Amino acid sequence: MNHKKTENFRIVLKYLPERLSCILKEMNGDNVSELCEIRLKSGLPVVLVFTDKMSFITESGRFTGYLSGEVIKIGEEEINEIFIKMCKYSVYAISDNISDGFITLENGCRVGVYGTAVVKSGKVSSVRNIKGLNIRISGYVPCVADKIADLYKNNSINTLICGPPASGKTTVLKDLCRTLSDKMNYRVCVMDERYEFDGIYLGANTDVLNGYPKKSGIMISVRTLSPNIIVCDELGDSDEVRAVLDGLNCGVNFVMTLHCADYDSLIRKQQFRLLEQSGVPDYVVFLKDKGNIDKIVSAQECNNESCCFNTFMYDKRSHRTVFG
Repeated sequence: MNHKKTENFRIVLKYLPERLSCILKEMNGDNVSELCEIRLKSGLPVVLVFTDKMSFITESGRFTGYLSGEVIKIGEEEINEIFIKMCKYSVYAISDNISDGFITLENGCRVGVYGTAVVKSGKVSSVRNIKGLNIRISGYVPCVADKIADLYKNNSINTLICGPPASGKTTVLKDLCRTLSDKMNYRVCVMDERYEFDGIYLGANTDVLNGYPKKSGIMISVRTLSPNIIVCDELGDSDEVRAVLDGLNCGVNFVMTLHCADYDSLIRKQQFRLLEQSGVPDYVVFLKDKGNIDKIVSAQECNNESCCFNTFMYDKRSHRTVFG
């Protein structure tokens, strides 16, 4: 049983309406370990996303893969109540996060938020009439980053971890931080803009900067925390990439992540082109399923349409398979 996921599942339950939480708390441990998301949309059925399936909940408390008139739907008032509770009854206090489309609960559980956008000067300034909440149930997967950590045995390098949404990038980062810090004695600093690492043990030698924009957080860590490695989850615009390059010029190495499904789509991303122009990263790791990196092939092999491997790791310097 994944005890961290069970703990996070219990945290989520306290925000849900009693009629829903009473049913969900009866789930067995195996189902909780496989639960990835709880999707709530105003006026529509509650959807549970598991590792290998999706389910609805009936009024009688059964889980079913079939959509029928018996399944539980979530109302607009309930969505608003859940939203306000998740905001700790102060929407204004986290308005910036909401404008970026998320709320972060205890233990780094992220909730996607959407509704009607209020746009000023071309940017979303706030969101009203909340229509949907996508609750991710995060967990701890031990040893999932071991093959990446092996790359750091002889020297500190720069690594880019790529994968589509929900592929396990943040899960891999959490395990990698613990390994680099506790087992390999690296000084690690994490840029945690979205509070996804808040309250989570990431190693005795890891510093976590909660809520800092990457640009200022990177420079603060370089000047005051003497890190060997800085971790940046989800590189955004070119300004964030330039902040990484500034850190590299100060002698720090980086672990970064990007939303990206494969090498072909990666090379089309501006962030990667900016990094590559400066000779980084040393390695690119591609994830496709829950942080699974046990099968590794070359980038050339992965470009083959018949390739069915879950992941591959690509060494930019030698253009060869790293493991296997």
